Amino acid sequence: NKLVRQAMNYAVDKDAIIRSILQGYGRKLEGQLLSPEYFGYNPALKAYPYDAEKAKQLLAQAGYPNGFSITMHSPAGRYPLDKEVTQAIAGYLERVGIRAQVRVIEWTTYLRMLFSKDLSPAGFIGMAVQPEGAIMLSIQQTGNISSYNANREFDQVLLEASKTFDPERRKRLYVRATQILYDDPPGIFLYQQFDIYGAGKKVVGWKPRPDQLIDLAGVYLSN
Repeated sequence: NKLVRQAMNYAVDKDAIIRSILQGYGRKLEGQLLSPEYFGYNPALKAYPYDAEKAKQLLAQAGYPNGFSITMHSPAGRYPLDKEVTQAIAGYLERVGIRAQVRVIEWTTYLRMLFSKDLSPAGFIGMAVQPEGAIMLSIQQTGNISSYNANREFDQVLLEASKTFDPERRKRLYVRATQILYDDPPGIFLYQQFDIYGAGKKVVGWKPRPDQLIDLAGVYLSN
């Protein structure tokens, strides 16, 4: 029910999570999977604001005036403060009537459950890929190994984008795709975390990558 997923987006205070749990090392997603660096980013979209009353109204409209109970799975130690963030989300959902029980699972088991579609209706997941809209958006296509989403209009738009060699038309199609997912969110749009790396003074030629791969080609130690 997309109204329920919209309600969950309104129910969670992303700014507070970034400020109090991530200690400021992150920025909230603007109602889409893409960040400004991605080809296909939709600048017209804005993050769902924190509005608990709006969330309650949407839940009532969806047929859940008294809320409901769900289980939320969370990995432990895979992402910075993943368990703590999941517990905070559960707390926010509780305030609007969604009673979420958090189950913390070791990452290997969590990944197996993700790919076999055995996760509960709610889980915590992050993605790091090259800044190209096609890669990030395709993760939400129906039938993708890690997708719990099913929106045929979204699938068709991405299919059209994959067939065009015109970059401007492809970008417009990505923008349309992000609007579709904003209106029918596959989950709660949370944040883009800041990756923090440390390197010794003698390390030369190394640069962090947005996909989190450690590429040591051309890296060496100075005398």
